[in-house]
Amino acid sequence: MKYFTAAIIALGLAASVQADHHGRGQEQLNGFPGIYRAGFGTFTFTGDGYLSIVVNSSNVTAAIYRYSIDEGVMALRDISPPAFFPEEQAACALDNDGVYEITDRAGGFTFTLIEDPCPARVNLINGRDLDDYVRPE
Repeated sequence: MKYFTAAIIALGLAASVQADHHGRGQEQLNGFPGIYRAGFGTFTFTGDGYLSIVVNSSNVTAAIYRYSIDEGVMALRDISPPAFFPEEQAACALDNDGVYEITDRAGGFTFTLIEDPCPARVNLINGRDLDDYVRPE
């Protein structure tokens, strides 16, 4: 039942990420909020503090987070952790914040671990290069 409830929440939040919740029809492409590519997936940061990660090959939302940014440091907590996280790691990600430095680089930015007690999320986020999204023609 716990996973069913999480799936329903994830589905609702994924739909809200796609919806016109800012009154402008789409997220801006760079900055926060913004859309970025990271090899396997697309990271969408909404203006109301949600991050969704969509797997490009399947167009399936893999994870949904709440995030906040203060002076180049991002705190995030899973709302719906990836299904591939082991159960104890999913519980960790639901109960604990991860804190990552955002380092600008040409064409995007990189996340660098400051503190995160959840190894599965560290493996997913730490060192991840996000590239500025270019909308297909």
